[in-house]
Amino acid sequence: MSRTGKRRNVRRASDGVRFAAAVLVLLVIVTVAALAVVRLRQAALRAHEHAAPMTGPAGAGGASLIGEQGIVFGGLPVAEADAGPVEVLRNTAYISGYSERRKDPLWVAYHVIHMEHPFHLERPKGNFLTDLRTSAKVTHEDYTGSGFDRGHMAPNSAIAHCFGEEAQRETFLLSN
Repeated sequence: MSRTGKRRNVRRASDGVRFAAAVLVLLVIVTVAALAVVRLRQAALRAHEHAAPMTGPAGAGGASLIGEQGIVFGGLPVAEADAGPVEVLRNTAYISGYSERRKDPLWVAYHVIHMEHPFHLERPKGNFLTDLRTSAKVTHEDYTGSGFDRGHMAPNSAIAHCFGEEAQRETFLLSN
């Protein structure tokens, strides 16, 4: 083999070593980032452990909606600064992050579960309901002629099938 051929082989070998080193560094970075995410989630769960557990009716399993087996993983959502303070409103089957400044929910969290014998409920007749837990006390009439629709962030039908009549009524609160 000529000298030139040996140099090429040495150069290819050193390129392979550099590539392997780069891959190793990348794996270390990804592992450290994954561990950081796990630690942040664990810290967020510990921060919310003091919250009162939210439970559904006896037939729904009574599981907490916050925590490892619940619907909020890694902590509650964080609102934009212009939303003002967010009040967390706990209902039978969902949690709502409500902005008094905007007079509207910013987010809801819920978990629809499989039921062997789901509730079969008709949609309630009548108006949406004022949530007396809020300072804004938004009413059904506040939407009349405003150009905005009343609606559900946590869905009426799915919540009714899984959690029953009380939970269904709560989906008609104007904080949802």
